Amino acid sequence: MINRKVIFIPFCLLAQGLRARGLAKRYNAIVKPLIQYLIDNEVNIIQMPCPEIRYEGVYRLPAGKSHYDNDNYRSICREIAGEVVHFIMDLLENGYYVVAILGVDGSPSCAVKYVTVGKRRVRDMGIFTEELRTRLDYEGLNIPMVGVSIYGLKSAIREIDRLLIESEIKRL
Repeated sequence: MINRKVIFIPFCLLAQGLRARGLAKRYNAIVKPLIQYLIDNEVNIIQMPCPEIRYEGVYRLPAGKSHYDNDNYRSICREIAGEVVHFIMDLLENGYYVVAILGVDGSPSCAVKYVTVGKRRVRDMGIFTEELRTRLDYEGLNIPMVGVSIYGLKSAIREIDRLLIESEIKRL
């Protein structure tokens, strides 16, 4: 029997080498411990498009949330959020279970819990995750979002593990 559990992940968790210049420090390509955890638990992994790449291209310098907080960028984020939510709805209508949507904390686009401002962490969501949450709420979809810290994966893995256990309980 196929596994119908799905997790949506940000583009960079499978492609660290495409993050803004100089940000891929801990992992050269794939964030292996997290992805291996998902593979070991036989979770279907859906990679979401990167709004920053769509906006500025592959070569870009690190920038904060204020750099991206403009109408053009938000429009790109809303477009991608719409694509993701449409896919989620299709999955749900066909018997799949969306366990969570992951985001990368610290990111001006995909943060779930905090963004980085200078050298400080500020409790805030990234622009893409804001737009995605807005679209999910509009459609009445209560999909959990989990913030992933590249430098502390254990917390995110514990949260995903909890959500996977909950999904098993709901299935029974």
